[in-house]
Amino acid sequence: MKPIKLALVDDHLIFLKSLSALFEVEDDLDVVLTATSGEQFLDHIHAFPELEIDVLVLDLKMKGLSGIDCLKALKEEGRQIKTIILSMFDQSPFIHDAFSLGACGFITKDADPDSLLQAIHAVHTEGRYVNPSLSRLLVDTIMVKQKSALLLHPRQLLTNRELEVLLYICQGLSGPEIAHRMSRSIRTIDGHRQHLLEKTDSPNVAALVAWAFREGLVH
Repeated sequence: MKPIKLALVDDHLIFLKSLSALFEVEDDLDVVLTATSGEQFLDHIHAFPELEIDVLVLDLKMKGLSGIDCLKALKEEGRQIKTIILSMFDQSPFIHDAFSLGACGFITKDADPDSLLQAIHAVHTEGRYVNPSLSRLLVDTIMVKQKSALLLHPRQLLTNRELEVLLYICQGLSGPEIAHRMSRSIRTIDGHRQHLLEKTDSPNVAALVAWAFREGLVH
């Protein structure tokens, strides 16, 4: 099995070197690029367009080009790289922007190393990862809003069953895990997930999180 090729971008050199050292001891990870600024990262991938990157770990706030700026540039260039955003805090407006621009995951810098490793593997294999603290915030807020009879467009109105599936998705559970929790078939859960994507106009599961921000479910 080929190792996951990583690119690391953070403007704090000590933190960047620590991350690189952490990943270098992992047999299934290969750090192919490190950069201390958004400008340096973009310059490098422009200079070496053949460079393959499986997962990009990108700092949200940096001097000069921010993580959001880098995501915008990648989107404009049509370059799709599975990206995990790193941030000091759960800053919902910025997280919303990041997911809207194609980010696949979010994790805070105070997370333990195992969580970051889990995030990298989840994004590489499943295409998504959300920091547990953000998941809990999202789930709690959705439940409060639902109890307050939040009125959506008729096409977007979620059934109780769809809401339950959405909450489990936000907690990072897989289809089989949700099916087990709800005592339903995987096919049924897949159907609910498809309805959620259609009702919220979300192209993928990560975009469901962005939808929740956009609809004011998370502040």
